[in-house]
Amino acid sequence: MRHERPPKEFFQNNRKKFIEQMEKSSIAYFYSSDEVLRNGDVHHEHRPNNNLFYLAGIEDPECKLLLCPEYDRFQEVLFIPYNDPSLAVWNGPMITVEEAKEISGIETVMYTNSFEAQFSRIQKSVENIYAKLDGTGRDHAIMNGVRFADYLRYNFPGLNIKKTYPISSELRVRKQKEELNLMQKAIEITEKGFRAVIDECKGGIYEFDLQATFSYTFLKNRSMRYGYQPIIACGKNAATLHYADNNEQLKDGELLLLDVGAEYCNYTADVTRVYPVNGKFSERQKLLYSGLLEIQKELVRSVKPEITFKELQEKTVDLIGKFLLEIKLITDVKDAKKYYMHHVSHFLGLSVHDIGNHSGPLPAGAVITIEPGIYIPEEGIGLRIEDDVLVTESGYENLSQNIPKEIDEIEKLMAK
Repeated sequence: MRHERPPKEFFQNNRKKFIEQMEKSSIAYFYSSDEVLRNGDVHHEHRPNNNLFYLAGIEDPECKLLLCPEYDRFQEVLFIPYNDPSLAVWNGPMITVEEAKEISGIETVMYTNSFEAQFSRIQKSVENIYAKLDGTGRDHAIMNGVRFADYLRYNFPGLNIKKTYPISSELRVRKQKEELNLMQKAIEITEKGFRAVIDECKGGIYEFDLQATFSYTFLKNRSMRYGYQPIIACGKNAATLHYADNNEQLKDGELLLLDVGAEYCNYTADVTRVYPVNGKFSERQKLLYSGLLEIQKELVRSVKPEITFKELQEKTVDLIGKFLLEIKLITDVKDAKKYYMHHVSHFLGLSVHDIGNHSGPLPAGAVITIEPGIYIPEEGIGLRIEDDVLVTESGYENLSQNIPKEIDEIEKLMAK
């Protein structure tokens, strides 16, 4: 197996908690996406559906889950594709009924070709269905996304459709020990990638050379994929927030911004560091970087239960504005937005921008990013320092603190 997986009891407990928040006379439907054609007979890499994985541990395409707590025959049923031996010759064996039961802890497992008949029976005794109705291409299977909504309205117009998001976001925002273990593993793999890149960073190589180093290191450590498109941005490229070309040459004297996160068992890290290409910060670079680093540290120390994203953002804008005023880059604090224009934080978990209530107070158990930045395109400089922070009962824990960000440590490591 490429990665470890939580025990079936983890998924059983998640389903139990979801069911407890469902209205009476309801069922809930979850699905994994179909394989998506890339061209010819080649498909894009399949990425497991977050909710289906969270509730059942299933990572295969074309699977479906029904939670039906008031149905008399069973309270949950998992549907998997038929394991066709003729297809196995080409693609390898698909998940079996026995494997699905062992992974998910669901006793009733059927093949997807029986879904419509089973669904027709189950829905007769309920009034509501919870579903995540993502938009999908019109060529996808009828049971996916908005096409499933069309299917419901046409065939079962008496069912009220409710969103799974309010329940899913409340559950997934509070990370359990099993999830934190996986996220810490993703962060540890990410750290190995950063340290490998530090060893190889020098003028003359290309941004994609360092991306290759990250990729090699991640795969060697059982990370199947990046959690998001990596940003390997040198010089002026770092002033573009979502720069992703990663194809320019590193130049001596410039700064390199690395925004990269490994994914492990579908949970992702999200870390940003800035390193000098030649191993030494210039005086101007050191002034800007050290100022941003102190701001970032103060923001991390501000993390605690009940604080809000809005409060963190307001503090970030205030601190950056005062710093930019102090170094005479601006003449009025309100002009800070010229050099800092994004939010300082978001939830992290099964998605790099994970679900949760962004307007309410942060609960203990949430994992968030803290990522202030300063972007000065006229100087060819983009700075962002980002850590992954757990909100604890008493404050915070910086999960990515071991990834080098202190000036002395960076310069010492790059001097080797």
